Amino acid sequence: VIIIEHRLSTVKNADQLVVLGEGGVPEEGSPQELLSDDNSYFKKLHNMQTPGL
Repeated sequence: VIIIEHRLSTVKNADQLVVLGEGGVPEEGSPQELLSDDNSYFKKLHNMQTPGL
């Protein structure tokens, strides 16, 4: 199943995420892996959508 989503609450329980950008796939992994990387696009977006958490 492929889900294209901008709300992270929809994909937080996914097994695997593929982040598309810069003409390719700059990162992929589980939500936990991506959130543990301070340089992750996924983490940056997560921090913008959930300020203070």
